[in-house]
Amino acid sequence: MGIVNTDLSMDCSRIVATDSKSITNTHQIISGQIVDVSQSQNSTIFVLVPSKNKNNQYQIKIDTKTVLTDTKGKNLTLNKNIISGKKLIAVIKPDSQIAQTFYAVRLISLDSETPTPTPKP
Repeated sequence: MGIVNTDLSMDCSRIVATDSKSITNTHQIISGQIVDVSQSQNSTIFVLVPSKNKNNQYQIKIDTKTVLTDTKGKNLTLNKNIISGKKLIAVIKPDSQIAQTFYAVRLISLDSETPTPTPKP
């Protein structure tokens, strides 16, 4: 905060210094297809191959805090909808505990939910 002088210099009354890591957004957005799923006691880890670069793979970890929705914003069940072949968009951030693994903050399923047909008499 301060006053800008006529020579475009500034007389500062307040300077705030902060660590750059605290303001850096580490989230990434990936669109792709699930190719492998493995489950452990506490979480599920799946491999996502991006649509734009099929030679790349992301190992993504999900747990109870991860939100899974369809394209209309309706919440979906994680365990039933994380399967091989499913296409989705993932908002991820690096997992500090496991190298080369990302934590899924939010997942958006791109596969449309097809309603079950009901026969009419």
